[in-house]
Amino acid sequence: MPQTIQIQNLQVMEVVVAGPGNANRLFITTGVADGAIGAFSSGGTANQQETFVALIDPVLTPGQFVKATAMISLLDVSEQASAFGFSRHRVDSIDADWDDQSGKIKVSFEVEVTVNGANNSVNLNRVGIQVTTLAAV
Repeated sequence: MPQTIQIQNLQVMEVVVAGPGNANRLFITTGVADGAIGAFSSGGTANQQETFVALIDPVLTPGQFVKATAMISLLDVSEQASAFGFSRHRVDSIDADWDDQSGKIKVSFEVEVTVNGANNSVNLNRVGIQVTTLAAV
């Protein structure tokens, strides 16, 4: 089950555009979100994978929504790794689409953390999110 997160430090820029098609607005939304995922290894390799979901403004009707794209960046990663271990953190997937229940943009992304070695750990605590939404309002 995906972990629902809240976007903090939300900033929205609304830009008037001329197309494509009947699109006339471009919303660029940025913020940060806390979402915890971690792995601990007592020897060998351990990994954790998690899917996170956030709902982001603007609220649109089905006819107003044209397309959305999203990207995330890893902002707060903490690790404890010995000289004989390693850690890895990566984004496996990301998607942005219109949510028919809320009318908002639903952003979902999957991240994975991996750690190797004795008594090593890696934690991902915060991500940055940017969503670009094309709309006809």
